[in-house]
Amino acid sequence: MSVEDAQYYISETKQFVNYLKFKSRPFNESVFNSFKIRMWLDYCDEYNNILSEHMSLERYCNKYNDWLREKYEETLQ
Repeated sequence: MSVEDAQYYISETKQFVNYLKFKSRPFNESVFNSFKIRMWLDYCDEYNNILSEHMSLERYCNKYNDWLREKYEETLQ
């Protein structure tokens, strides 16, 4: 079985699609927002100690928006 034959589940539409359709799916703002939250939570886990002062979600997204967008688009390739 090749990657092209694989089926991917799209939770927003509750459908399975093949690789080519999955790869060419349009940008989805709600999925991107979920991605940003997951990345922020990873950041919070990384800097979760008594001496650290971590950023709010809003501040994190504002500061790293370009990087987050780039990383999100990498997941679509």
